[in-house]
Amino acid sequence: MTLLALSLVVGILVDDAIVEVENIERHLRMGKTAYKAADEASDESQTRVTLTAEPGTTIERTDASAMAAAAIKGVEHVTSTFVATGTASTGGMGGTSEAVNTATLVVNLTPIDDRNVKQSEIEADLRRALAAIPGVRGEIGSGGNGTQLQVALAGDDSAVLEDAAARLETQMRSNLTGVGNITSSATMQSPEIVITPDLARAASPGVTARAISDAIRIATAGAYDTALSKLNLPQRQVAIRVMLDERNREMLDQIALIPGAGANGKVALDAWARPRLSSTGWTPSAT
Repeated sequence: MTLLALSLVVGILVDDAIVEVENIERHLRMGKTAYKAADEASDESQTRVTLTAEPGTTIERTDASAMAAAAIKGVEHVTSTFVATGTASTGGMGGTSEAVNTATLVVNLTPIDDRNVKQSEIEADLRRALAAIPGVRGEIGSGGNGTQLQVALAGDDSAVLEDAAARLETQMRSNLTGVGNITSSATMQSPEIVITPDLARAASPGVTARAISDAIRIATAGAYDTALSKLNLPQRQVAIRVMLDERNREMLDQIALIPGAGANGKVALDAWARPRLSSTGWTPSAT
């Protein structure tokens, strides 16, 4: 972590603490006990639901699941919901990430003075309601204020790692009380295409390691921004990014035809490398 990142995190923690203390003080002035003031100050009368579908899910299917999840407004003390498909909360920092297989629901609750149940009890009801929606994993709450704990596992053998993650998840669900939203990233692995070059075969036509990486990167993600050609318009420049069609980027036989620069011209990728489909990565890990 850099000093800048550390200072930002400390600043956010201090700011959150000040807001929390001021909120507790407000409840104390209402004549409440210290325990009750702290308990009610943490009740925000609003919570977030983060939905994650399996990798590769289209945004239309994700949106359909999000609309189905919006039916949680039938849960007692839920007054309204707002759905944003293609975004997911990143936790206590208040940020979001964008992915077509994610959605965020902002759930507004009855004001605390108008109900006799805690926010945590309502969130428990929401979890039970979300369990009936197939094909998505739901997480309740923002993950802030010390409410989230992460256990990270790492190893060289992906099969052993997946088994350990599954067993740990089962044990946590069975033996820990007072926790919810126990999930594992091992169950949401994204498929990827791994290209393993044969350096001996690549040396014969004069294909270098740099030519290999350039060919693959440009075909699948486009060239670096600084290397892109530009379309000059009156007020601005528009970068021109050329890459394989999205459907072709998912087909191994099309990936194998990507040409790389050799000593005497272009050489197809399958002449010096082997593309294959994988669901792990070079450094298996699970959270």
